Amino acid sequence: MHMRIAIAAAIGSIVTFSLMEMGPERVGGAPAMQGRKPPSGEIATFTKLPSLGSNAEAHGVNEAGTVVVGHSFDRGGLRYAVTWTLRNGSWVIAKLPYAGKAALAHGVSNAGDAVGYVGSSPRYPALWHPASGYTTLGCASEAVEALAISPDGLVIVGHIGARPVVWASSSDCAESLPPLVPGVAAVARAVNGDGSIIGGLAARVPQSTYWPVRWTGPAGARQIEELGTRPGYVLGANAAGDLAGQVTIACALEGGCQRTVMVCGWRLYRTRHARPAGLVTSIRSRRWSA
Repeated sequence: MHMRIAIAAAIGSIVTFSLMEMGPERVGGAPAMQGRKPPSGEIATFTKLPSLGSNAEAHGVNEAGTVVVGHSFDRGGLRYAVTWTLRNGSWVIAKLPYAGKAALAHGVSNAGDAVGYVGSSPRYPALWHPASGYTTLGCASEAVEALAISPDGLVIVGHIGARPVVWASSSDCAESLPPLVPGVAAVARAVNGDGSIIGGLAARVPQSTYWPVRWTGPAGARQIEELGTRPGYVLGANAAGDLAGQVTIACALEGGCQRTVMVCGWRLYRTRHARPAGLVTSIRSRRWSA
């Protein structure tokens, strides 16, 4: 996969895994459920979120499941960063403040702080506080996207171009994270509860395939770790540092087959599915080690 295609797939569209693709199994769930099917008849409940009049996408949710962030188009085709808040059993949509007509929210903290970007070309990283307007992150006017915020609201991750970065606060300059290979593209896409684990994707050579990675360690001394030997990327993390994403394996289909995966601590759980449809099973696999 070329770099521009991979970035478009991993951060432009911000693809999330559908429950239909993952199947009814709870992959990497509570210990009692790991590697087992849920009780018969137990399925997810789908709730349609309101829009501003046209298409909308949800990109992030807080741990309590009461605040969702994303974007929505109005009937005139203008895109706004929005929140959906659960109030008295109903979801209420609201625009996040921004004077322009192009914005998107990617992630939300437990306190309701949202991160994303404002502007169209270039885009600038934005932080919205529930009780105030937005703040442009960092100390330089660079084309940046903020892609995730830790649940405690203290660490924000994203990218400048294809260079992975992290912000410790809204006013600090962005800290560059190390790539797999100096000068080669990488993106920070997910962060755990206290910012100690950051997940994303990185290439080994320019204009080439991406690999799932995570960064660990203290601020200013974070190290990159490649997760396994298969192409893919990390798209999400929970407070404990479990990472969710996708890898590609060889199969009869051109371009390979995609597998949704989740790293639970040091354990890897993955789902397997054949396209366009087929049997979905949950498989406990080998450990990923440093």
